[in-house]
Amino acid sequence: MKVEGEDGVKLLKCGKCGIVKYCSKNCQKANWALHKSGCRADDSSLALGKIVKTFHSSPLLAVNLMHCFISAFKMTSLPISCFATVPFFARVDIATEPKEVLDFYNLVMALGQAQHGGSPVPDSLYKVCAAPQIHSFEPLPAEVRLPENAYAVWRTRREEMNKVGYSHVPLAMCIYAKSHSPRLVEMAMLPVAQPALEEMRRNPKIQSTVNGQTVIRPANVESLLDVMNLHIRQDLKTLGFQTTLSKLDIQVLREYVEKKDVTEKARGRDWERAHYGAWLMRRRWSREHAPKLVLGIGPKPAPCA
Repeated sequence: MKVEGEDGVKLLKCGKCGIVKYCSKNCQKANWALHKSGCRADDSSLALGKIVKTFHSSPLLAVNLMHCFISAFKMTSLPISCFATVPFFARVDIATEPKEVLDFYNLVMALGQAQHGGSPVPDSLYKVCAAPQIHSFEPLPAEVRLPENAYAVWRTRREEMNKVGYSHVPLAMCIYAKSHSPRLVEMAMLPVAQPALEEMRRNPKIQSTVNGQTVIRPANVESLLDVMNLHIRQDLKTLGFQTTLSKLDIQVLREYVEKKDVTEKARGRDWERAHYGAWLMRRRWSREHAPKLVLGIGPKPAPCA
């Protein structure tokens, strides 16, 4: 196992997807038979690696990710002694969609009309300001097949933390993917800070303001993702997340409108679905109780600056 930056190691990226890394060309050739089915070129201006790096460097996003792990794995009820040996893995699926809900509905309606023989979708609807949103945070049980070397990398870091006196700090690993390419993943470690654990023990609630009204909700994964997604939409420029829809993002929206995920027969794990991105999008909007509005094409949307 080789880790980038260790002993001067510089890993090579796949020239097509730009995500999967190899230690040599021979290693890449040997793995191609497994990688080729999931390899997809992404024309997005916002690479998955950039999203992951920002998630872990933004205090608000990083702390809420910690809270997601604490809630999903019920860490506040676990004995501290288990943190030195127990791995905590979760899959985090991200989709890029129009920043404004009205833009989302207008685009969905236009795609539906075009599907049934109506006018082509105006280019302006494709060029609206878009934002990455977390569509799923799924804790992974031990029996789930993890990406190659994931557990070995976690174990190495865990042993290093134990040696320097941090055996009491849970070590989580996030396995990120864009929902249109679920097999292309980026992995990132996330030590769960003690203040985050104490906060969830003391007050496992979230207070937010909706339409001028203060709303208090339990701090579970669903409410935490809502807070993170709202923060991303409101602070796009500061986070460096301002972007537009890529071809693959638009394809997911088309599959959502055409309900290809509804007619698809489930197989294996959820992310092994052929139309996983559309399935996640439907689940997210159903979860957030989006109003079933019938929207026509409204005023010309403002392009992403």
